[in-house]
Amino acid sequence: MVIGLMITIANRIGARVQGDEGEYYDNTNNSYTEPPEHLRMEPVVNIYESDIKIPDEQLKFIGSLGVEDEIQHDKFGTGKILEITGRGNDTEFIVKFMDGIGTKRVLACFAPIRPCKQD
Repeated sequence: MVIGLMITIANRIGARVQGDEGEYYDNTNNSYTEPPEHLRMEPVVNIYESDIKIPDEQLKFIGSLGVEDEIQHDKFGTGKILEITGRGNDTEFIVKFMDGIGTKRVLACFAPIRPCKQD
C-alpha cells in the first residue's frame, strides 16, 4: 500500500520510486533491478558556479549592501537586511519584509532584488 501511494505521488511530479536496495517500482507494484524504459529519466545536469554569470552591476550592488540597508524585492516588496552571511555567489541575506510578509532568507545573487526606491 505504501509503495502504491509513493508511485501515485511520483507519477504526479514526474519522478520514480526507488527502493532501499536500488530496485525500481512501477504502478503495477512490480520491481526491477534497472528502471524499465517507461521509468527512465533524463540524466541530471550539473551546474557549476563557474557556469553562472552574474552581471557586474548586480555584484557591485550586493557587495555595497550592509546590515540595516533597505532593498526592494520583486515579490516581497521592501525589506530591511538583518543579517549577511557567505560571500560571492553564496551571499545570503536575512531580510525583514514589510506589509506582513515577515522574515525571509534570500540568496543575494539570484534573488530579484534592487535598490530601494527613494522618494
